[in-house]
Amino acid sequence: MIRINLLPVRKKEKKSTARQILLLYGLCVILTGIGIFYLWQTQAREIDRLSKRDAQLRAEVAKYAKYERLVKEIQKKKEVIERKKTVIRGLQKDRDQMARNLALMSLLVPPEKIWFQSLSLSGGRADINGIARSNEAIAEFMRNLRASPYVFKDSVQLSHSKQVTIAGRKLREFKLSCSIRAYSELRAALQEQKAKEKTGTTPSAPQGAKSVSQPQG
Repeated sequence: MIRINLLPVRKKEKKSTARQILLLYGLCVILTGIGIFYLWQTQAREIDRLSKRDAQLRAEVAKYAKYERLVKEIQKKKEVIERKKTVIRGLQKDRDQMARNLALMSLLVPPEKIWFQSLSLSGGRADINGIARSNEAIAEFMRNLRASPYVFKDSVQLSHSKQVTIAGRKLREFKLSCSIRAYSELRAALQEQKAKEKTGTTPSAPQGAKSVSQPQG
């Protein structure tokens, strides 16, 4: 019977396996290091690219910031101009309103019966202080105001009336107020009235008069 001793062979196999494991471990370490180094390089390049892009964008923002300020300044100036234009249009709309109101009062006041001491015209409201020959003269003046298409009928109010003696004559001191319709407003009402008449609808006369004739001027 033949016997074979295999122990030395087993030792060699064990040494070979351990060497292979060490080689494999070293190879994994090397590959892992290479991978980490590659990822680090990739991330470094990406960070560098993003940094350059950020610097470029900041430069562009700084470049166009002055134009943004100019646009905002232009918008503010435009708003100011629009407000001024609105005020100017309002003034032009009834620029001769004061003259018209004074002319209106001179036409409506009973001649030789009433004298104005003061006349205040503000915001479409008239406040009148005056002297009248009698209560009848004051009543006549108020009727004239209510009949005028330029005056809001219900706005005519007498707030004060008392007897005074001036130069030995007994007269009446009075205060009254009324609201005056702007010429442009009256003209618009007349145009609307004419349009209704053309369409056959019943027109509503402007407040203060049953019928209105076209104002002159």
